[in-house]
Amino acid sequence: MAVMADFARMPTKQKVMLFAVIGIVLGLIYYQFGYKKLSSQLTAAENDHTAKLQLNSKLEKDIPEFARLKARMINLKRMIDENQKALPTEAELPAFFDMLNRKVLESGVEVVKAKQLKEIPVESFAKVPVEYEIQGSFLQIKKFFASLLPKKKKTSRYRTRSSAIARSS
Repeated sequence: MAVMADFARMPTKQKVMLFAVIGIVLGLIYYQFGYKKLSSQLTAAENDHTAKLQLNSKLEKDIPEFARLKARMINLKRMIDENQKALPTEAELPAFFDMLNRKVLESGVEVVKAKQLKEIPVESFAKVPVEYEIQGSFLQIKKFFASLLPKKKKTSRYRTRSSAIARSS
């Protein structure tokens, strides 16, 4: 209580000065332990926000590319499935070589050397390399390679015209 009595006897100017000093000390303590930490956290949050905005814009730019690649993936998957069906199984290998010999005879080329190499396992199937050395005219060799390709279905001319007429009506 003695402190209160001394404070009451002080002139008003000293009282105001004491309150200002206490305010400044409390302000410095708040700045040191509260504001500085909050300021650094705010800066870190702003930097994080900026980085996430940049990532978001990059990802938005990737969306059309992803859609294009997804459509391409569907086509590639379909082609892989078709190729997988075209690959002979181990039981079908003799029939495959018979078919290959038949294609050689049909095209008119001459087999100089034929050799089946060692199987190489690749993912879910086995790769069986075959070395074929053939001899013949350019047209015979071209006919041989063309006979190895799968035949595409032809659409009739009538269907094409009728669909064109139906669209124009």
